[in-house]
Amino acid sequence: MTKRSLALAVLALAGTIAAAAGQNAPERATIDQPVRDFKLKDVMAEKESFVTLSELKGKKTVVLFFVSDKCPVTWGYEQRTGKLIADFRKKDVVFLGIRSSAGDSAEEIKRYAEVKNFDIPILFDDRNVVADYYGARSTPQYAVIDTNGVLRYYGAFDDLQTARTWQTKESEAKAQYVRDALTAVLAGKDVSTKEAKGYG
Repeated sequence: MTKRSLALAVLALAGTIAAAAGQNAPERATIDQPVRDFKLKDVMAEKESFVTLSELKGKKTVVLFFVSDKCPVTWGYEQRTGKLIADFRKKDVVFLGIRSSAGDSAEEIKRYAEVKNFDIPILFDDRNVVADYYGARSTPQYAVIDTNGVLRYYGAFDDLQTARTWQTKESEAKAQYVRDALTAVLAGKDVSTKEAKGYG
């Protein structure tokens, strides 16, 4: 076999392996499995700036906050979300808002974040690629990702985020899913409730 033929054979084999790996890769984010990287524009930055999930791996626990400025449930949870951010910001947790509604423009979601004092990056998920990967069909939804890039929790903020109870006072909640997941992850423990269906 000539050197050229050998090189072509190696390239073909590499392509076959890559194709097989692509077929085996999860199409959706899966609890207790590593998640895909992304690169999204931060609409809050004065100069053009992008955030990638991989740059935080090995450094920070990450919470993705899927948000829409036109969703009343998101509005109903703004104070709870703000308090969560304030409580965990000093504990090596990074919060990333992700615009996940096709009806929200970059300007609208930026204005919303400014009005609500969400002093966090708000990422513009053009074509909803990241939202689709996590299965975000309503807002707000939350994903907790540990420092190894593994999805440890996904879903509702608390057990009141339902069609009947989302307007109930936070003090009535019996389960604080996101808060409990973060507390467990930071303590190196397993998360007791890994998924909870949200409403929004």
